[in-house]
Amino acid sequence: MSGEFKSAREIALAKAEAATGQITTEDRLRWRYLPEGEKLAARILAGEADLEQELKKAASEAVVFLKQGALNLLYSSIILPSAEAEKTKCRRALAAIPELKQERQAAEEVITSIDNLFEHYETHGTKQKAQALEQLKQDYGRKLKDWAQDHLANR
Repeated sequence: MSGEFKSAREIALAKAEAATGQITTEDRLRWRYLPEGEKLAARILAGEADLEQELKKAASEAVVFLKQGALNLLYSSIILPSAEAEKTKCRRALAAIPELKQERQAAEEVITSIDNLFEHYETHGTKQKAQALEQLKQDYGRKLKDWAQDHLANR
């Protein structure tokens, strides 16, 4: 026994390679560095990593896959925040995305649009939600009252 333990992922990849014989070096790099990119993004979202510094430290062949993995997680972190922690996490994701894209200017334009949407949601969304809830209460109350009157009249 070599003393080296393999993860289930590593074993599955080895079996896939043996079965197909068509695994490329790019496939190996992707399998290795996409999860690392996701881990990097998680650290960025937690405020524990500097994206630029981390990418500078990475091997040149890994950077493209690190970016892909990070973007996967960052995209899924863009949500309409309902709490301050979600808002912070979302802001960090939005700030990191342009640094990972080749078309930085286009990414920044999209991020600006998303920021505007969030700002509108924060300033007007709560008021609109309260109005919609009040309208729902009124509509439901009216329908319940009509139903009760019809139900009691038929007895």
